[in-house]
Amino acid sequence: MISVIIKNLLLSSTNFFILFSCVQKYEIQSIQSWPALHHDGNRGCSCTCVAASPTTPDLVSVGEDGRINVVRLEETHPVRTIGWQIY
Repeated sequence: MISVIIKNLLLSSTNFFILFSCVQKYEIQSIQSWPALHHDGNRGCSCTCVAASPTTPDLVSVGEDGRINVVRLEETHPVRTIGWQIY
């Protein structure tokens, strides 16, 4: 038996996204997730844009909180965050 696995990215308006695989028999496997990537204090913000590179394992997300997060597929936390800071 040969299974075909296609990697997909699930985005949510509730401030997280999940990388998952769809197996041919309608099975879904979570590979990695990044909860609460975008937030404003205790309030979650939507992730409005995601970019992926075909040459690196990095994903970049932009949220309504004004932050840009760079996540790596094998990491559970952002490797870099660029955004607004209140002084």
